[in-house]
Amino acid sequence: MILKGEFLSKVLVIGFTSIILLIIGFSSDVEASSMDDVEELNATVIDEPQKVSNEPGTFANADPEPGYYGTYYDFGKTSFSNYVWVRGGYAFYNLDSMDLEKLDTNQISAMVYDTSGRYYGKVVSARRATWQNFNFSLIAPTGRSYKIKLVNNDGGTADILQGTIYYN
Repeated sequence: MILKGEFLSKVLVIGFTSIILLIIGFSSDVEASSMDDVEELNATVIDEPQKVSNEPGTFANADPEPGYYGTYYDFGKTSFSNYVWVRGGYAFYNLDSMDLEKLDTNQISAMVYDTSGRYYGKVVSARRATWQNFNFSLIAPTGRSYKIKLVNNDGGTADILQGTIYYN
């Protein structure tokens, strides 16, 4: 025979377990959507460069720093209507990825070039204002240095709040 205290205890445990399972279920849906977005972005890597005008532009506001996951380079706010070279065209050795916080819905391409100017491909952002990841591992083989050119694919001005490049 189950006592009143034991029954209440079992009800609480079952209720708590149900809530945890619901939370895990919703979390996996979010992760699946995020992975779909990543696969969609990675599918946009192409072999031909986009034609842009000769509008100059560079931005940089910090020096590279060693970190737990290798070396990283943080940069701050910038705006551009056509394109801008990250850190003035600095070449990052063993380029891995870039996290970027966009303030608008303009689509941005991160175009990758080696030090001789050879084009390797690009990764394209989604059209939304949020943090976005650009994974360069599919287009930038290790053992080389690469420059990153951010290109505004839409009209108007692309606004970036901040970002981090991971390399080496």
